[in-house]
Amino acid sequence: MANIVNRFPSTSPDQDGFICQNLEPFFGAVSLPAAGAIAQEEGTVLLDDASAGAYTLAAPVAGLPGVVSGGMDGKRLRLITQTAEAHTVTTPANAINGVHHIITFGGAVGDSIELTAFGGVWYANPSAGGVTIS
Repeated sequence: MANIVNRFPSTSPDQDGFICQNLEPFFGAVSLPAAGAIAQEEGTVLLDDASAGAYTLAAPVAGLPGVVSGGMDGKRLRLITQTAEAHTVTTPANAINGVHHIITFGGAVGDSIELTAFGGVWYANPSAGGVTIS
């Protein structure tokens, strides 16, 4: 979240970081009880489908976040399973690490992955647990 602090000019009353420190609850954890599109661009998404859910995730918009460009570079999205199912998340071609488009969870509660947006691609955190990227 440190990148967000740098978006405020030094003369802004928000430069002290108060708003920045409280953005996680705003983007917060969102539970998806049924398969479908993941609309959240940042924060944490809990995959809760009672069976192996087929989720979709759009490729991130390239460019810096802001009113003018509307890009997503630097945004982080965490996906965590809360059910012991082999959920899948499918993106457009080459939208994960520039060469993949499917994330498959291993079927254990707590399987997770963190994705960072940059240049129109989601990059997977190498410490992802219980997932396969193909």
